[in-house]
Amino acid sequence: MGWTSCLVGRVVRGMIRQRMVACYRKIGSVGVTMINVIVILEIDPARVDEFLEVITFNAAESVKEPGCTRFEVNRQFEQPNLFALSEQYVDQAAMEAHYQTPHFALWKEKSATGFVTKRWSVKGPVLD
Repeated sequence: MGWTSCLVGRVVRGMIRQRMVACYRKIGSVGVTMINVIVILEIDPARVDEFLEVITFNAAESVKEPGCTRFEVNRQFEQPNLFALSEQYVDQAAMEAHYQTPHFALWKEKSATGFVTKRWSVKGPVLD
């Protein structure tokens, strides 16, 4: 598969995800609250490749969950061992279900080995 096919696939998936979010936001007016999770991670510079292997797998599996509308991994330009995770769930139950998945368990197991040197996070409802 060429890079153009991959790019088109990502664009289409992004468009579908945006439409899903719009639908869930409409549902939100009758009691469902979208949840965002923002995590900032500083990684041991010697273990960035190990981190990337685990987090990209976790992200790819997470967006397959029915309640996860976004799981993105961003890398800081000036500090290549600093990352931001941006996750969105249709509600708190979906976020909690994410924490029970095998790929999240693998993330917890691998991250406990010490490649994360600092961690900050914010979890909560999307404010209207």
